[in-house]
Amino acid sequence: MILNDIILKNVVVFTFLGIFCIFAFMEKKLIYYFSATGNSLALAKEYAKNLNAELCNITSVLNNLSNDQKIETDANVVGLISPVYFFGLPKIVCTFLEKLVIKSKNPYVFAVVTYGGFKGGALNQIAGYLLKNNVKLNYGGAVNTVGTYIKMYDIDSEKIDEKLGKANLKAEKLLTEIKAQKHKIVSPKIDFVSKFMYEKYLKECENNARNFVVDNSCIGCGLCSKLCPTQNIKAAAGAQVFSPCEAENETAERAVTFFRPGFSNKCQQCFACVHWCPKQSIQYTESTRGRKRYHNPKVSVEEIKWS
Repeated sequence: MILNDIILKNVVVFTFLGIFCIFAFMEKKLIYYFSATGNSLALAKEYAKNLNAELCNITSVLNNLSNDQKIETDANVVGLISPVYFFGLPKIVCTFLEKLVIKSKNPYVFAVVTYGGFKGGALNQIAGYLLKNNVKLNYGGAVNTVGTYIKMYDIDSEKIDEKLGKANLKAEKLLTEIKAQKHKIVSPKIDFVSKFMYEKYLKECENNARNFVVDNSCIGCGLCSKLCPTQNIKAAAGAQVFSPCEAENETAERAVTFFRPGFSNKCQQCFACVHWCPKQSIQYTESTRGRKRYHNPKVSVEEIKWS
C-alpha cells in the first residue's frame, strides 16, 4: 500500500514536471502586421495559423501607445508582414520598428512584404531598423500580388484571380522555409533607385489633404475614419448640416448624425478610405475617379478597422 502511494506520488510529480517543461521550452511566436486593403493581413492570418503564432495589428498597437513608450516583446519567433509603398515601407511601419524592442535571446526574426509593382528597399529598411536595436533579420521574403496604388494605375479585374493564385504559391514556399527557420539574410543597405523613389513618396505624404475629394454620393457612414491608421479623417467643419435641398428629404436626426469626411495632412497613402468606401465617394485627385476599388477577398472590412 505504501509502495503504491509512493509510485502514485512520483507519477503525479513527473507528470507536472513534464507539463512544466513543455510550457517552459515552448516557443512564443508573434506576428506583427500592417494592412489597408487586406493583402498583407490575408498572408499574416495564414502564417499565424500555420506557425501557431499570435497576430498583432501594428495600427492598434501604435494608436494605443504614448509617444515615448516602447513596444517590447519576449517572443522567440517574431514576424513582420507589411505592404510596400513606393519602393519602401509605409511610414507607420517605420514608426513601429523604431519603437520595437525584442528582449528574447537569439530570436528568429522574419519579414515578408507584399507588393504590386516593385519591392524596392522595404526588406533592407526592416533589416536596418532591427540592426539599430542589435537584432538580426534572419529571413526576408517578398510576395508579388495585386497592386493597390490606385492613384497611379487601375486594377485589371480579369487578372486578380491569377495574381492572387501566384501570390499564394509564393507565400506557401516562403512559409515552408520560415517554418524550418531557414536563413535568408537581407542587407540593411538600400539601393540608390529605391532610396530616390521612396523620398518621392515621403514628399507626397506632406500637405496632401488638398488632394482628397469627397463626392456628393457620400452617405456619411464614417467608415473611412474607422479605417484610417493615422486618424487622419475627422468630421469636417459643418459636416452635420445638410444643404437646403438635402435637408428637405432628411429627418432632423439624420442631419445631426451625418458624417462628412475632412482630411488633415497625416495621410500615408494606404488608400483604405478610397478602396473600402461603399459608395466610392472618396477620390485622391481626379486620377482615381472611375478606377476599380479592391480589397483582398479573404479579409473583411471589420478586420481592417482598428477602432
